[in-house]
Amino acid sequence: MAKRRELKRNINNICTILFAEGVAAATENEHPENAEALLYSIAKLENEYICRVSHVEPGMKPKVYFKDLKEKFAAHVGEIVDQISNK
Repeated sequence: MAKRRELKRNINNICTILFAEGVAAATENEHPENAEALLYSIAKLENEYICRVSHVEPGMKPKVYFKDLKEKFAAHVGEIVDQISNK
């Protein structure tokens, strides 16, 4: 299992890349309100998952918790990548 600091750094790096791609897609997009919503969702995603790394759910084994966290984060990132590529 990775250290929490490394996991937070990886989440931050991935969200930064997504944000940059979202800004690039927003310049080509005709609907700025959709681009704003996408960028807001990326910022919210980063904040949510970094907070979740710090606070493990009580009663859940850490190994299971972090595996679930990584899977859910990957799923959310996949959804955002699909949204960016469809614009």
